[in-house]
Amino acid sequence: MFALTSAALFGPGPVLYCSDVTRRTIVCLVLTTVGCTPPPEPDGPYEGSCPILIECTAQRSNDPVLEASNLAAYGEDGSCWNSGHYHWQACRDSCVAAIDSLNEASLAIGLSSCGTCERNSDCAGFEAASCVDGYCARKRLGDIGDDDSGDAAETDTDTETGGSGDDCLSDDTPDVVLDTSLGVMRLGLDSVAAPEATQVFLQHVSADYYDNSIIHRVVEGVLIQGGSYGPGPTLLSSEIAPVELLTPSTLAHEPGVIALLPSADGTRVGPQFYMTVGPTSPSAMASGVVFGALIDADGTEVLDAISSVPVTTVAWSGFQLTNIPEQDVVVYEAYCVAQ
Repeated sequence: MFALTSAALFGPGPVLYCSDVTRRTIVCLVLTTVGCTPPPEPDGPYEGSCPILIECTAQRSNDPVLEASNLAAYGEDGSCWNSGHYHWQACRDSCVAAIDSLNEASLAIGLSSCGTCERNSDCAGFEAASCVDGYCARKRLGDIGDDDSGDAAETDTDTETGGSGDDCLSDDTPDVVLDTSLGVMRLGLDSVAAPEATQVFLQHVSADYYDNSIIHRVVEGVLIQGGSYGPGPTLLSSEIAPVELLTPSTLAHEPGVIALLPSADGTRVGPQFYMTVGPTSPSAMASGVVFGALIDADGTEVLDAISSVPVTTVAWSGFQLTNIPEQDVVVYEAYCVAQ
């Protein structure tokens, strides 16, 4: 058996805080490595030196009731490993069970229940829905689809959570949330200063183009880049035509901005984006069309975390992809929310 943790690979992963009082968190994190392929059956087991896993761990609580609940759901080692290989379904089940037991145990000792998991930094990217019955975990693990009402129908959720394609195409320019494997980043867009770039970005968000894509280039302290590849890496294909640039962006390359890469002749923009990390931008970024920026400190922390991941070079289709993260940084979902 080989041991992997989210901290070892990525640092802190997506965390669901159901109650600040309990001091207990649940992590259901999808981890992948470049070049790996899943087992042929979703139940696994997957064996080999190149792991693809869904890691479910729980931090211990100071409360004995919650600690007992944690151990019952995860086992003494807090993991989903079994006899040297990984059982996918067992990990799914234990992750869901842990969220169930957290809500139940919280109520039993007089604490507030999970209530709703709002789609923000406190929930680190879980779907807006009830924690009861493990909805958040099952949604993240793919057991519940986007059209599946499930437990969520019984739960009132905040208007800023969830999001939909219609939110992207409303009259008022929405914010966009990038839900990544290292946390959530919320972006404010400027459709006045950069109308074409904002338009094409929102079109791709509305079409779910960025969902399950990867950040394929990281230059520490400078930028991160995405919108071109999925895990593997595999090249993404967009059915949305590039948009002609008619309005030069007047927005500066400052830390935390997002920009689209233009075509070679500089006349059009497509879906590939980058986000700046450092206080200055290299000349190579001068042609990028800035159209938005991070709007909170939590997003900045996530951007810094992504910028700090180890990188490597991967041979792909006859050329080299440089500065690609050693472990995939996945954009689970990009979605629009009202300002």
